[in-house]
Amino acid sequence: MEVLREEGWHFGHWRDNVTGYDNGVRQLFSSTQDKASRMAGLRDIVHILNEEVRQIPNGIVTLWHSEITLNMLRFKDLRVVEIVASSANEAKAKLNKILNNEKK
Repeated sequence: MEVLREEGWHFGHWRDNVTGYDNGVRQLFSSTQDKASRMAGLRDIVHILNEEVRQIPNGIVTLWHSEITLNMLRFKDLRVVEIVASSANEAKAKLNKILNNEKK
């Protein structure tokens, strides 16, 4: 994830030193099991990250946590793509493929 961070993938400034997860996401998931509350909390976090990413050249808002699912991020005004990868290069290639397919 640090490689992706260096290339503009932004997953928060306040991160756990061990896991690298955003601490806001960690707190949200540890505070509630309620799906609606998690979705609302994730939406708020995405909006915060979106404001922060405006200061990052070619920035990409990135959520990374083992409990986040794509269904939690289906919002009318947000474009979300899911990327599952085992390396930074694989993640970048998958994003590029998605973006290139959208241009066609």
